[in-house]
Amino acid sequence: MLIDDLLSFSRMGRNEMSESQVDLNEVVQDVIQEGRSETEGRDIQRHRHWPGQCGPDYQPA
Repeated sequence: MLIDDLLSFSRMGRNEMSESQVDLNEVVQDVIQEGRSETEGRDIQRHRHWPGQCGPDYQPA
């Protein structure tokens, strides 16, 4: 998985990137979902709301 992610990252430089509004809450939620099995049974809470930011289009793996 790490190698696939690194290959995807390296290809990003070859493509023209467009900027758009990015919902950081969505990004954080995706990260939480990916790590759900590792955090099962733990009392983990998110205490911050992030406003949207302008940046490269977010595409979860």
